[in-house]
Amino acid sequence: MDRPIKSNAGHLKKIAVSIVSLLVLMVLVIYFTQDELQSTVLTVSENEIRSSLVREGLFEDFIPLRATVVPLERVFLDTIEGGRVEEVFVENGASVIANQLILRLSNPSLQLDVISREAEVTEQLNNLNTLNLQLEQNRLSHKRKLIEVDWKIARLEPRHKRISALKYENHVSEEEIELIEEELNYWRNIREATIEAQQSDEKLQKAQKAQLETAVVHLERNLDFARANLASLEVRASIAGQLTSFEVLVGQSLQKGERIGQIDSPDSFKLTTLIDEFYINRIEIGQSVEAGIQNNEFQLTVSKVYPEVQNGEFRVDMRFEGSPPENLKTGQAFSAKLNFASGYKALVVDHGSFLKETGGTWVFVFTEDRARAERRSVKLGQSNNSVVEVIEGLQEGEEIVISTYRNYADFEFLRID
Repeated sequence: MDRPIKSNAGHLKKIAVSIVSLLVLMVLVIYFTQDELQSTVLTVSENEIRSSLVREGLFEDFIPLRATVVPLERVFLDTIEGGRVEEVFVENGASVIANQLILRLSNPSLQLDVISREAEVTEQLNNLNTLNLQLEQNRLSHKRKLIEVDWKIARLEPRHKRISALKYENHVSEEEIELIEEELNYWRNIREATIEAQQSDEKLQKAQKAQLETAVVHLERNLDFARANLASLEVRASIAGQLTSFEVLVGQSLQKGERIGQIDSPDSFKLTTLIDEFYINRIEIGQSVEAGIQNNEFQLTVSKVYPEVQNGEFRVDMRFEGSPPENLKTGQAFSAKLNFASGYKALVVDHGSFLKETGGTWVFVFTEDRARAERRSVKLGQSNNSVVEVIEGLQEGEEIVISTYRNYADFEFLRID
């Protein structure tokens, strides 16, 4: 018996519609996915980038320097007082010894000031001598008066005793006794008044004497100061060395405090350098420095750190350990290295521009086929002029981009062309 055959046209139509819908969906997904990937991928030329392998190496914490040779000791010549140059005894570049006369100035106002102060001191000394004379005269006057009063009292007291004894025998009158007692009391009062006057005069004149002596001391001190200023018109070398930057002519007028030259120690030198202010809290006296001079390495130590920062830099002085190199000249410059700590093993990569632009928080890491580089968060540690320490986020053998990231900040991948 024959069965009717059902048509498959409707079923095939459903399958075809499903396939078309799936293809459309796939096209849309590919379109939008590719558009999103293109927005996070940047194609760069291999010739435009620099790379470095992550490797285990010795990390040395140091900074490179460019140090200049300067004299170990340098003294500036400044005029203490201004004046006219009368004589010049040495020439620029000459060797001088300590206390050697270099030039002589003249200054009439200073000379008049010294003469005036000498007159003041002389006047006060004369006043002091006059006061001492008065004090001695008063002392002698009071002494003579006391002698006279004591003589009077010495004569009256025995007489008073004799008369008082005769009173009971009625040989003298009451009036005579009263007269002698009054006279005796008078001279006793005179004696007390004389002693009081003597003490008062001595006290007053001693106070005046102390004031005059103090005034004389101050005047003599001012006179010494004025004489020292007058003596400073003779400019002398404070140390032995070579006189430089000295261009002074006879007849020239120099101002007070004007710098006229400097004296450099002839055979002793140190190195000085400018360092970025970023390191100012890490530089300390006693830190070691290595300098390449005349094809040899010399050891130095930081001897002085100047705290003043100018144009983003501060100055550091370094002294040689042991004897300095021979034939050094002021102004020569050499490469040096200031060590913060001894070296230690660590994962490192080469130093590059990327460090400043990412702050050491992320890098681009190459895939194994080097066809592209992927952005990855990392943690980098200390850096020196050569390498950067890797703390976490990278493995030994991986390779990263170390050239500038200036145009890469908005991308997640780099496609290497």
